Amino acid sequence: VRTRLALDMIQNAAYSSPSWAAQFVLDGREAEGDPGAFAQAIPNLAHYLARYDPAAAVEWASKLGDDEPAAMGRIMGAWADQDPEAAAGYASETDLGAARRESLVEIAKAWTGQDPQAALAWASEFDGQEAVVVTSALVNRLVNSGDLEAATATLETMLARDDAAPAVGKHFEVAAFSVTVNLAAHDHDRAMQIVERLEDEGARATATAGMVAAWLRKDPAAASEWVGGLEPGRPRDGAVDQIVRSVAESDGEAAFAWAATITGASERVESMETSLRAWSQQDPHAAAAALAGVALDAAQRERLAKALK
Repeated sequence: VRTRLALDMIQNAAYSSPSWAAQFVLDGREAEGDPGAFAQAIPNLAHYLARYDPAAAVEWASKLGDDEPAAMGRIMGAWADQDPEAAAGYASETDLGAARRESLVEIAKAWTGQDPQAALAWASEFDGQEAVVVTSALVNRLVNSGDLEAATATLETMLARDDAAPAVGKHFEVAAFSVTVNLAAHDHDRAMQIVERLEDEGARATATAGMVAAWLRKDPAAASEWVGGLEPGRPRDGAVDQIVRSVAESDGEAAFAWAATITGASERVESMETSLRAWSQQDPHAAAAALAGVALDAAQRERLAKALK
């Protein structure tokens, strides 16, 4: 209870008296003999402290031990909201250790919101995996701010770089998904070109599923034809699942037929379950007969049989 009350007090003081709250955290951790105490309050407190005094926030974060990376990312973001160039300069000149990547992401997001061209110029200074991370964060912010054309062009430029590191990671996967799903609504050809250039299977699978979901709402026949021509694998499996979800309520039989083509065993069973649940409401006898004709192990059959009830 005492810890909960202390956390509430820190959260409440973070906005009005961040310096006091920051010192309270340090003193409290020492008194408790627990270097991880009040960890939940640190990111939010770091943000507000940096808004008032970035230098003091950085010094405070250096005393947080294992919680320093969580604090530094928020500090860099808040600092960049006020002066992105200064925050970027500090990040480039300082060994931020485990906090470096998240700090660069926060700076990229904040700077892009203020001056996209300056942020792009800064991002171009990076190479290797850091270039992928920073540019991906920039792309995500451009999409969120409604500048899809700039986001798409930036992503395409990154993918075209001869010296680019493999485009992987959570930030890149989100960027590729965000661009393709929004682009597919009005220019699926360009979205397809981006998807086909994604080397990482996870990113390609996520982007393909998102693109197909958007495309199905506009032209289901064309989207289905394209998915049917994909090579077996995770990208096709995810796209097929989108078709199943799109048609199941109106045509459970077609949905089940699509689901049966998924190569991943667990994904196939899950998609079959979706289609059978809908089909059993349309034609329960046909759905049961179709299930009886599919090769399954006992656990899979038991699970799918429940979808018929």
